[in-house]
Amino acid sequence: YDRAHSAFAEWDPATIRWTDVLEGARWFHVTGITPALSPGCEKAVREAVRTAREIAVPVSFDLNYRRNLWPLSRAKETLQDLASACDVLIANEEDAILMFDFERPVSDPHSGRIDEREYERLARHIAARCGVPTVAITLRESLSASRNGWSGLLLQAGALHRSRRYELDVVDRVGTGDAFTAGIIHGILLGWEGERTVEFAAAASALKHTIGGDFNPVSVDQVNAVARGELSGRVKR
Repeated sequence: YDRAHSAFAEWDPATIRWTDVLEGARWFHVTGITPALSPGCEKAVREAVRTAREIAVPVSFDLNYRRNLWPLSRAKETLQDLASACDVLIANEEDAILMFDFERPVSDPHSGRIDEREYERLARHIAARCGVPTVAITLRESLSASRNGWSGLLLQAGALHRSRRYELDVVDRVGTGDAFTAGIIHGILLGWEGERTVEFAAAASALKHTIGGDFNPVSVDQVNAVARGELSGRVKR
């Protein structure tokens, strides 16, 4: 998070013509980390999202609140504004509860178990509050530091879809949320139904838990195999 005085943090938003950048684009994705880095980055993100909406490019937004980067009050104002301007919002339950003032617990911090009904209420609370048509939330059960339950939830056009649940021996949690986000975007761009989309996203992110580093190098075929329930680990020749 030590990005002070970096080229990116000191980026001048006037140097970007978003109409040119987004010309011909099928999708625009932004994360909540970017506007936290500097006033210029925040202005650039807001301009990019506004331009994308004006030219009918779908916008997805990963909430990604990082308390080390900015005060909660300013983060709430900015991230709530961006959430209200996007087509797809992706979040984990901790950030979603904090940013949108959801007052009911969705998990038990002692057992690590989750309440699926509260997750559904959380997704519908966000959709109603922000007017965002699609909300995706990751569901993590912290059974131990190295053993997690994992699944995903997708609220799309009022219909709720929940993926299968995976129980994972965690190699690396870094990048798992990004893998989930990529899976959601992939499914929507291909016009899949909600159930197939969230199954693909959850499978992609479940696989990422087993890979070190922040990049998910698995193929679409490998993700589809896991999404279909092929979890035996048998070698295929």
